Amino acid sequence: MPISKFNLANNGFNLLLPQGDSKLLEFGDTTKLEEYDDGGYKWLQEQGLDCPCLIENVGYDNLFLVEVVQISRKKTKGLNTPLIKETSVAKISKRGRKSFLERLTILYSSTIEDGHEDRVAGIHEKPHSFAAVEGEYLVAYPFIPTRIEDCLPLDNSVLCSVDPFMPAPVNLEEGTLLGRLDDRIQSIDAQELRQILNGDTDTYLKLTDKELEHVFRGIKKTIFDTIKDSKTAIVTKSQKVDLLTQHSSVAAPVIQVKPEYTDKNRPPKPRAGMIIFNKDKKAFEGYDGKFWKRLSWD
Repeated sequence: MPISKFNLANNGFNLLLPQGDSKLLEFGDTTKLEEYDDGGYKWLQEQGLDCPCLIENVGYDNLFLVEVVQISRKKTKGLNTPLIKETSVAKISKRGRKSFLERLTILYSSTIEDGHEDRVAGIHEKPHSFAAVEGEYLVAYPFIPTRIEDCLPLDNSVLCSVDPFMPAPVNLEEGTLLGRLDDRIQSIDAQELRQILNGDTDTYLKLTDKELEHVFRGIKKTIFDTIKDSKTAIVTKSQKVDLLTQHSSVAAPVIQVKPEYTDKNRPPKPRAGMIIFNKDKKAFEGYDGKFWKRLSWD
């Protein structure tokens, strides 16, 4: 499960709704923070920063580090007051039409009083059971670690930085490379590698005529030799194979028509020229465009 590929310069921000299950917090409408007169949300707007939903930046089922903050609408120096903060490894999941933040491993839990944060390491402890309280609300945003230790709960991760002093863990999936794409350092799969090599959104490798000639040199012989040397039957689920050239033909020492049909079970959409073996009559039949007729030999 990869860590999210969020952009450090614009991480996303969300309103959350407490649920009965302490591990799950439902995503709410971020624009409602305007109703709460949230100072942090106002500041982002004043700076002209687009603030996308976490789902948009993180995606579903991706591990990422998140801070969940419980805020009181009682203002202190023009800002609503943070009360409780929890930092955890989490993922975003979907259940029906609703999206939820699921906290998996708690790194820190903090209480904030008179502007002072009392932080306690809480790895493997149960997540805080946030409750819906009148006059309070929850927000979430990605946590940017400043210590290597904060990245340790993530499997197969490396610490990278797009901006100076802004480290972020990147989880390397099986069979991927570490690379930079769309201003993000991330786990790069084969399709994304093609995009980097091509320098655009085209995911197919571009080869010169000389390279194409080298790649496909002798391919006809290779295919025929592979078929000839095959020890098993070649099976296809295609309903038909069309040979488009006017004088095409099929040649083989033995051609077998499988006895799949009966009087009551002939091809539902026959075409003129079709030949079948009727297993009821134990005879070959051909379709002339109107009727199935028995093929006979004098």
